Amino acid sequence: MIHPVTFRFSRRAGLVGASALAATALAACSQERDTTSGGGGSDGGGTAATADSNLEELMAHNPKDVSELEQGGTLTLTIGALGPNYFGWNNSGNNVDNSNIYAAMDVSGVWKYEADGTPVLREEFCTDAQYDDSGEKHVITYTLNPEAKFNDGTPYDWKVFENQWKMMNGEDKTIDAVSTEGYDRIEKVEAGEDDFQAVVTMREPYQPWQDLFSGTFHPAINTPELFNDGFVDDLHPEWMIGPFTLEKLDTVQKRVTLVPNENWWGEKPKLDKIVWVQMESSATIPAFKNGEIDGTAVGNANRFEQVKDMEGIDIRRSQTMSISGINFNTTKGHLSDIEVRKAIYQGVNREELASIRFNGIDWSEETPGSWMLMPFSPHYQDNYPFEHDVEAAKKTLEDAGWVAEGDGPRSKDGETLDMTITTFGDDPITNAIVQTLQKQLQNIGFNAEIDARGSGDFGQVMADQAFQLVMMGYTVGSDPTGVVKQFFDSESTSNMTGTGSDEIDELVPQASVSPEIEERAKIANECEKKFQELCAMMPLWNGPSIMAYKEGLANFGPKLFLSTDWSTVGWEKGKKNG
Repeated sequence: MIHPVTFRFSRRAGLVGASALAATALAACSQERDTTSGGGGSDGGGTAATADSNLEELMAHNPKDVSELEQGGTLTLTIGALGPNYFGWNNSGNNVDNSNIYAAMDVSGVWKYEADGTPVLREEFCTDAQYDDSGEKHVITYTLNPEAKFNDGTPYDWKVFENQWKMMNGEDKTIDAVSTEGYDRIEKVEAGEDDFQAVVTMREPYQPWQDLFSGTFHPAINTPELFNDGFVDDLHPEWMIGPFTLEKLDTVQKRVTLVPNENWWGEKPKLDKIVWVQMESSATIPAFKNGEIDGTAVGNANRFEQVKDMEGIDIRRSQTMSISGINFNTTKGHLSDIEVRKAIYQGVNREELASIRFNGIDWSEETPGSWMLMPFSPHYQDNYPFEHDVEAAKKTLEDAGWVAEGDGPRSKDGETLDMTITTFGDDPITNAIVQTLQKQLQNIGFNAEIDARGSGDFGQVMADQAFQLVMMGYTVGSDPTGVVKQFFDSESTSNMTGTGSDEIDELVPQASVSPEIEERAKIANECEKKFQELCAMMPLWNGPSIMAYKEGLANFGPKLFLSTDWSTVGWEKGKKNG
């Protein structure tokens, strides 16, 4: 399974693991990305979205007015991993499963997003936000909703913003923040007219300023110990706030059960219960067919064939908002040698790998060349540095001293050219992709082996960086700015590759200065182009998002960048489940 990484709390990229990407394709952190539709595959297939695509035609979430819905019912969905670290603001917890678990129980923050990625105020928490660039130093003023409180009664006031700035600004290097981008340019946070107005003074300009405080966390999370490890085996519902809250975390049955939150002052939810169940990919289709769960990804031919003739289900398809590929850990083994990495870039046939992913679903797309943007974005640029050329790959290795010995792997100074590919879960399509990648590497002289892990191991493996090559992905946003530092800065704790350069590090801050997205995107693409020359993040595909749901589920499913309003998710009248 290819796990997406997704950080929903702000414009940061979220991680996705290998099996999730073949089955669900969720992944990356560039804005508050909504990942709760589950990602997917298709029966009828199609082609990737373009800049001319009609956004409404790409939405597949069965929008209904709440008056058309039943009151009550249960929604049961699946996740690939459960814990151990549930806090999505640190690197150990930054994954799509945590994002899904918390999606309905922790919605605090200034912004939510329209389908095209446009930010709009989340008025349950913030009634006004103004950016003043008329003075020497830019100032952002947030007017907060005095009704807003966390579950433990702590007010949602200016101290939330002050604490978040202090925890996220990068000054304390022991804090394992996913990204410090933007927060490292704040000079101070103060109370305004009262405690329910936060005034943020910028030390340096930062754009898009809406990235800041898009999502927020409880001010009690105020030490490195709590930030890094305080959520290990503990969801801390008392520090959350949303239309739902935790009823039970059952690590034996691997279930998280949510119920309506009596502390929530916003619109009351239609559902009586939301249940997240941890399952391996192979178990989800039988569970869906048996009525144990209400939705599953059917994003490849094998999965779709198993459900296509079922009655009482709804297949929903769209363009996925993610990018899948291979991360190189340049601190491990022979990957420290850029010539070895270059040979992999030259020798891997990305089109062949994508053809396995899309086999049987009639989907076509150009092989992507960027981790930052979807190809239909007007700011997208193909930054991949090499054409596929097996002979060139072999020559690169030979010139670097790696000598071929018959049909076996190459060697140099008595060492074999070993390489390990780490994958997660038991999805057969992912396994076929990884096995093909293994053969491609063997074809140019590698002794390539597969390290197969369970889906539940994804978070720990990524936290420990216990891999050489790993199949994974990231959710993708509409603005590239927020992920530039996260991906390409050599000092970023979210740079999973362990590489970078002084030239790129000097360029990265420039990508978030201009108020014009065209200028920011130009610099962001320059950063990515230079980073791709280091051969450490290989993009493979975007793909379709196709889900099978029990018939009647409303306001839920693939919907581009649109934020889920969990108070409106429910069952059409006469279709209630549970």
